[in-house]
Formats: sequence, C-alpha cells, structure tokens
Amino acid sequence: MNIICRYFLRVVLFFLLVTFSSFVSNAKSHSSHLLDDGISWELAQYRKNSISNLSYFLKMSVPENKDLDIESTLELRFHLGNRQDVILDFCESPDKIHEIIRLSEKGKKPETSVCKWECKNGHLVIPRQYACQGENAFIIRFTAGNQGLNRRDGYIYSLFVPDRAHTVFPCFDQPNLKARFSLELEIPENWKVAQNGVQEECSQQVMNPGRKVVKHVLETPIPTYLFAFAAGEFQYQLFSEGNKTIGAFYRETDSLRIAQLPEIMHQVVFSLNWLEDFTGLKYPFPKYDLVILPGFQFGGMEHVGATFYNDNTLFLSANPTPDELLARTQLISHETAHMWFGDAVTMDWFNDVWTKEVFANYFAAEITEPMFPDIDHNLNWLKRYQAAAIAQDRTEGRTSIRQPLDNMKNAGLIYNNIIYNKAPVMMRKMVQMMGKEAFRRGIQQYVKQYLYDNATWDDLIAILDRETPEDLKSFSLDWVDTPMWPHYWAASWDDARIGDTYGFFELKPLQADSLMNRGWQSFQGSGAQRQALLMNLYENYLAKTGNITDEAFACFLIKNIEESSDPLLCSTMLSYLSLPLESMTEQSPVFERELWSLAQNHSRSEVRTGILRLLVGSMQSVAMVDSMYLLWQKGESSLLSINDFNTLTYELAIRMPEKADSLVAVQKERNTNPDRRKQFEYVARAVSPSAEERDRLFASLEKPENRRIEPWTLSLLYYLNHPLREEESVKYIRPALEWIWDIQKTGDIFFPANWCARLLSGHRSKAAYEEVEAFLADHPDMLPLLRNKVLSAEYYLKRANK
Repeated sequence: MNIICRYFLRVVLFFLLVTFSSFVSNAKSHSSHLLDDGISWELAQYRKNSISNLSYFLKMSVPENKDLDIESTLELRFHLGNRQDVILDFCESPDKIHEIIRLSEKGKKPETSVCKWECKNGHLVIPRQYACQGENAFIIRFTAGNQGLNRRDGYIYSLFVPDRAHTVFPCFDQPNLKARFSLELEIPENWKVAQNGVQEECSQQVMNPGRKVVKHVLETPIPTYLFAFAAGEFQYQLFSEGNKTIGAFYRETDSLRIAQLPEIMHQVVFSLNWLEDFTGLKYPFPKYDLVILPGFQFGGMEHVGATFYNDNTLFLSANPTPDELLARTQLISHETAHMWFGDAVTMDWFNDVWTKEVFANYFAAEITEPMFPDIDHNLNWLKRYQAAAIAQDRTEGRTSIRQPLDNMKNAGLIYNNIIYNKAPVMMRKMVQMMGKEAFRRGIQQYVKQYLYDNATWDDLIAILDRETPEDLKSFSLDWVDTPMWPHYWAASWDDARIGDTYGFFELKPLQADSLMNRGWQSFQGSGAQRQALLMNLYENYLAKTGNITDEAFACFLIKNIEESSDPLLCSTMLSYLSLPLESMTEQSPVFERELWSLAQNHSRSEVRTGILRLLVGSMQSVAMVDSMYLLWQKGESSLLSINDFNTLTYELAIRMPEKADSLVAVQKERNTNPDRRKQFEYVARAVSPSAEERDRLFASLEKPENRRIEPWTLSLLYYLNHPLREEESVKYIRPALEWIWDIQKTGDIFFPANWCARLLSGHRSKAAYEEVEAFLADHPDMLPLLRNKVLSAEYYLKRANK
C-alpha cells in the first residue's frame, strides 16, 4: 500500500510541477515581449512552435457604401501543441470584437461556449482555459478594420503585405504560419469578385434584395500577407493559350488600352511556362487571375491566384517606348516568378523578404530576354538593376541586402532598392561562379524540398553549396550581410572593369575630359559597355569628381542623344540631363531650343517622346513655356498620352498662374475615364495659384484618410513642393518629416521612402537642407530603418549644399 501511495504522490507532484512550469513559462512570456505592439520575433516563435494545421473561414458583408462598416465572422481552426493562451493579432479598437465562441465536439454532438477575451497592444488574447492541446475551433464575430482595405466608389480591394491582415481581421499575422483560406463575401448583385481560391457554390441564403454571396476556397496553404480579394464593378475577360486559362478583372474603358490585354496575357503564359520548365514544378496553385486596379500602391503584388497590378503599369500609351515595354514585361515576369518564389516557398521571417525579391527580379530578366530578341539585354540589366542599386548605395541611406528585423511592425521599412536591385546583381555573380546548370539543379531541389513551406536564405545556400566547389557562404557574407559601395580609381575612362565590377570608379579630370570630348565617338564597344561608361560618368558628375561642369555634361549628353539611334541609351542620357539643366537658368533658352529641335527631328519616335517628357518637367524659358502651351492647346499628340497631357497641365498651371483654373477645367473634361478623372482632380488641387489653398491642402495630409490613395498623394506632394515654388514650400518640410512615423504606421511598404523622396525632390536651397538636418539632429534615436529613408531622399539636397 505504501508503494502505491508513494507512486501516486509522485504522479501528482509531477503533474503539479508540469502545470506550474507551464504557468510560470506562460507568465514569463507575457511579462516579456509577447504582447508588445506589433508582432515581435519572440511572439512569432512562440506561436510557430505550438500552432499547426491552421485554417481561416472568413465571412464578410461588404456594403456598397464605402463609409459603412463591414460586419464579419471568422471561423478559426488550428492544432495546438501545448495548452496556452491563444494570442491573435487584431489592430483595431476592442469594441470591434463582438463575440467569441469556442466550438468543441464530444462524440458527434457539437458544443459551444462563450469565451472571455482581452485586447492589448493590437493583440486579441483568448485565455488558455478556452483552449486545449490538440484541435481547436473558435467563432469570432467582429467588425472588420479598414486600414488593409482600399474602399473606393464602386469597388474594394485588400492589401495585407507585410503585416496588414490583422488591421482587418483577427489572425496570426506572420509569414511562417501558413493556412488554408475560405472567403465568403456578401456584395451588391452587380459586383464581381477576384480571390485567391476557386469559386464554389454557396448554400447561404441572401435576405437582402440586390445582394448576393460569393464563396472562394483555397486548400493550398499561404501566409496572411498573400491572402487577398477584390470586389466591385469590374469588367472580366477569360483568355486561353495552350493548357493555361487566365482571367482578367479591370475597370479601364479606353478600347485602345483594353486591346493590350491579349499581349499581356500571352506574356503571363510565357512566364508560367518558362518557370515550370526551369523549376521542374508545374504552376503550384489551382488558378491564375489578374486584377488591374486604378491607383494601386505598387506596380504589382503577387497574391496567389489573383495578382494585382497598377493600371498604368500594364496599360501603356499608344506608342510605348522600349523602356516601357521592357518594364511591363519584367513586371509581369517578376510577379509570375513569385508564384514559386515567395508564394509556394515563403521566407520564414521578413528579414529574408529580399529572398523572394532577388528570385523575382533575377528570373524576370531571364524570362524577358527571349521575348525581346532584338534588345541588348546586358544594357537593359545595367539600366534596370545596377543603376537602381547604385542610386541608393551612393547615399548615406545605404544598407546591407539582409537587414535585421525584430518586429513585423517595421517589416515595411526593409523594402528598398538594395533588396530589389542589388540582390539580383549579387545573384547573377553567384550564378556566374557556380554555373547555370548547377544553379538550376540547386533551385529545383530547393523548390521541391520547401514546397508550401518556409525557408531562409541560409537554407538555400546550404543546398547550392552541394552543387559547387565555390565557397558560397563567404560570398554570401560579403554580398548579403555587409553594406558595400566599393570605391576604385579608374585606370582609364574605358577601364574594362567598369560595368562588370560593382562600385564607383573615380575618374581623374583628364580621363573625364577624354571621354566626353574624344573617346565616346571612337569607342567601338557594345551598347552595354556604353551604358556602363555613361553610368560611371554620371556618378563622377554627381560626386563632383573629374571636374565635370553642368554645361560640359549637358553638351556631351545632347550631342550624343542627337547622334545615337539606340533608344535605351538615349533614355539613359535624357534621365541624366535633368540635373544639369535645372542648374543653368541663364543658358536654358539655348539648351531648350536644341532639345525642341531634336523633339521634332530625331530619327526615333521613342526618343522624341522622351525629349518632350523631359521638357515638360524642366522648361524654364518663356519661349519653351509658350511652345508647350501651344502643344497643350492641341490636346493630343502621337508622342504623348493622356497622362502626359495631365502632367503638362500641372506644369503649365504653375508657370502660368493666370491660366491655371482654365487649364485644369479643360483638361478635366479631356479625362473621359472616371477613375482617371478622379486622379486628375485630386492632384490638380496642388497647382492652385492660391498659397492659402495650398497651405490648407498640405495641412490636410496630416490625416491618414486624406492620403489613402498613395500614388495620387505622392504626385500631389511633389507639386506642393515643386522646384518653382521652393521658397514657399520650405515650411512644409519639417511637419511632413514629423509625420513620417504615422506615414509608416498607416501607409504601405513603399510609402515612407516615396514620401521623403517626393517631399525633398524639388528642394535644393540651404534653408531646405537645414530643415532636414535639424530634423535628423532632433531625432538621434530614430529607428535606423526609418532614418535611412530620409538619408536616401536627402542625397540631391545635400549634394547641392556641399
């Protein structure tokens, strides 16, 4: 008997010890960082170690009136490894949660119990007493938040990257908790729905007339940032090619733009086929649609089964330039590559978000090349990736490719030119080291091993290392984890390393002079080599090395635009002309006459378009303003699009304030598409001749609801800070920078960097520079990821005040 008692006592003590340890562990966790604002790394690991078999069944009733609430219900199911508090993310006021019910089954009879809950720091906590080790199910009735929803007149779409899903519905908002999703939308009867999953029949009865319910289901697991839907008054077309069928949702009304859809869809199919062949894996999701949206925040977003695009990135003008055609194709290829890299295989944490972007841009270049056989793709690579990476690396806001991240609330700040453009430069060099076939074998193993799962960059390197004798770990350390902007002395103006070696090659004055006055005309190198020399010359001009004056540089560029028949090289030179032209007010009539003549007579129409666009933004002389006004009065040009004429209207309104109201009124009527007209009206307010009206308009931007459509807001901010109104707009700099924390909190991933860039791009004065420096000095503890956005945007202003 004593033996039995002692045994029983040990069992009881062991049980109490385990229970107490679990309680202590839970208490310690809650006293540390689990319930910090945002999703901390600690919280993400805590949940990843215990939650699996996750699914969301979301029901939302979307009113036609965008100002009314969206009442919603979530059925949440998951397996819990240990009984513990269930910590969800929901960044809304506590009164938005109406009821939480626990579902359980005993035998075959379902039982329910109403739960208590706590809301703290953007988290919804269901106490452990309502959870169990094993399968759990909860019903949550709530009012959806609006931050991750873009609600417009006649349509709505979601955008949850990187951590915005929990601003709309309760969830585990981290990339390594993938889940199955079902979505049931009650919407107006004339609306269409695009969503990740496959549409299924819905048994729910609709009580309200003029409404319907649409249900989609996706069984393959995805993270919350890739869950998406769009609903509204869309047109829809279905396209088939080979064994692929793809749908397109759009609101465009211009028949010439809509006529581009077959070519767009062909490029999507080409990209899908190319990636299937390269990876050895068929398209890993059940369907593929495109959703083309006015005012969409990014060029595109790779939502599984429903890729979102900005309308102006896919629908081009009647006579697009090679740069525009290439950019569209590379965007399509980029987003399609994400279906494998980012969607099927997802980074474990957002510090590795660059791993999906490096694949997308590297493969975008590879996929685009066979679609444009007549293009010098080495030249385009330098323009598209290397030049863009250099544009940030030259600034004090440079970063390493992989950046540390402690909390998902800062994940949006990881995005920059380095992860999008320097990372593929790194990958191209790595492929050159190990060989294309070895790289392909490694990628096929990587996709196979981590399909529908999460992986890190180090996981990839471990696989690739087995395919090559090269030391990829050391290579990765140098390129990936170290901020790097190497500085070299050029052996000559045509140093063979320029272009092939990443970095800045400083020219001596005689070398720069030789290149501009003698070497260029006799140089027999390829288009890519000429592009590399142009890029390096521009970097020396910016760095004020080589004794390159504004006038000498402008003369060199204009002369070579005139003599070149390569539209890609010409567009590079035109982009470099803006800065020297703005510095030469007295010489502007001479240079503008030369450019105007080229705009009429250059052998390539694409170059003529580029010259006109340059002059629209840079015109200074009375004669050029008059010429542009005459062009505007015609209202059309084979070289310019409706968007170009909208820009011309803004620029003329600033230069001709007495005509501003009539210019805007006429151009408004020329915008026949209702979405485009709304955009024009929104931006045109910034070119008002009334300083008081502009001041009120700027002040209104402090409220997030007045900057919801970010591309429109950025245009408006630029015109409020237009170079010709610099003296009047210096006062906007400090308050606009003080709003940057709220911009980060309420805006999407590119908004903080773009906000700073548009705010400062029109400023060159000492007063403006002092405003920025004072702001930085007053905030020494500013998060480095955010501070870098200001430092990068400040580059040209700082250069002007050296």
